[in-house]
Amino acid sequence: MKDIRQTVQTLLNNEDSHDLVEAFYKDLEFGTGGLRGIMGVGSNRMNKYTVSAATQGLANYLKQGFASLPQISVAVLVMIAVIIAHSLHALQRSAFS
Repeated sequence: MKDIRQTVQTLLNNEDSHDLVEAFYKDLEFGTGGLRGIMGVGSNRMNKYTVSAATQGLANYLKQGFASLPQISVAVLVMIAVIIAHSLHALQRSAFS
């Protein structure tokens, strides 16, 4: 959390606001290749918050879509939990290596 605050403060202190605007001016978009983007702070960057938000959106969509099939709903939610854990672990490894 301290690194995030320091990074944002650095962006705020920079006279050129381009990097700050680029990091926060929109939400990272999910495209045909999945969720891809520059790693860093901000809603337009790959980080644990944007990955979590996208995963929650997918979970909500699948939960609603399979609500009438409870046996599938449980399997889908377990699969999503595994994907979240794997994705966040991979993101954390690549961000800090």
